[in-house]
Amino acid sequence: MTTNDFTAVILAGGAGRRLGGKDKGLVPYQGRCLIEYSLALTADCCCATLISANRNLATYATYGHPVIPDLVSSTTGPLSGLQACATSISTDKVLVVACDMPSLTTNLVVRLQRLLSEDGCDAAVYQQADTLQCSLFAIRQTCLSTLTPYLEGGQRSIKGWLQQQQLTIIPATNALAFQNCNTPADLISNL
Repeated sequence: MTTNDFTAVILAGGAGRRLGGKDKGLVPYQGRCLIEYSLALTADCCCATLISANRNLATYATYGHPVIPDLVSSTTGPLSGLQACATSISTDKVLVVACDMPSLTTNLVVRLQRLLSEDGCDAAVYQQADTLQCSLFAIRQTCLSTLTPYLEGGQRSIKGWLQQQQLTIIPATNALAFQNCNTPADLISNL
């Protein structure tokens, strides 16, 4: 499988409330900023990467990828970031990854990409126990057109939006890979 038909969108636009308002993507973890883990991952698996961010845009731009803020200042969450990036995506397939999962592996990403490419589904996501791991998913670019009506209808849930697509779910067995660094305690416990 080639990676030439995937654009990555790294979601780094959150308010970081559980981290005391810090910009999560720029928080240090094991000697690197959290976003650097996501950037290394997407460099291995995608032909282009976009960074969805709403603060510290100049700092994010130093990583050499387009930085795209939300279209409107709002509290509609990560789907607003994906919506803002949609017009900058020229590939047929999109990999969406949160900036705060330093333990994700290339193998997990490639499995999602392969499934989306070969299965005929519109989106692919991992599930652990009864929880969809919505911080990482692959989706067809054509599905992004449904974001605006979904958000305008007052909906914010990534899970809810993904479930409206022709979704393929993959059982996940590696709990560590999907751990988010959302709080100061997470930054310590994930060491």
